[in-house]
Amino acid sequence: MVPRISSILLPIFKKDLVRACAIETINAITKDMEGTFFSLLVDGSRDASNKEQMAVVLCYVNKKGEAIEKFLGVQHVSSTTSSSLEEAIERLFATTNLSMSKLRGQGYDGATLVFVAKENEDVANFFINANRLVNLIGSSCKCRDALREKQQEQIQKALHLRNLETGKGLNQESSLMRPCDTRWNSHYGTIVSIIVMFEAVVEVVEWIKSDRS
Repeated sequence: MVPRISSILLPIFKKDLVRACAIETINAITKDMEGTFFSLLVDGSRDASNKEQMAVVLCYVNKKGEAIEKFLGVQHVSSTTSSSLEEAIERLFATTNLSMSKLRGQGYDGATLVFVAKENEDVANFFINANRLVNLIGSSCKCRDALREKQQEQIQKALHLRNLETGKGLNQESSLMRPCDTRWNSHYGTIVSIIVMFEAVVEVVEWIKSDRS
């Protein structure tokens, strides 16, 4: 018996219709791939009910040599740990014609990378200390001014010894970058800024330690 139009609008039929469309769409994508190699782009987010979701995008090159990106679907995950993401991807693959043997790359959003990295105790402690260092020096104008002063002294010393390249846009004043949990590249920026100003940072920390006021 064919359901009436009014019946199709019921929530249960809407879900069946969406599920059927999703299956047909995925089948069309896998048919277009024809067993080629592919990579995954994964982005974690939360839905309206505050449940963790994992959105998956396929990247591959078709028969015409065109780079293609196709949205594969959204998978519920219990958490964004590496093991939970792996299980969710395996479940998603089990419902499609995709093969793990053809997978050649994986990309994750910055927030997911930060969360997974913090599962490693050494990495977590490293960035906790790096963040404390940035907060310590950036806690007051006096500390920031001291860092700029030490940085300028070192630049002048390096220029005098001819150990520093000169030119337009070089040797500009910089500051310690704060890491952000939703931007993995900000953690890289924090490390780079500490490395570039390491001597100045050490001197300012020693000055803070000895400054009893």
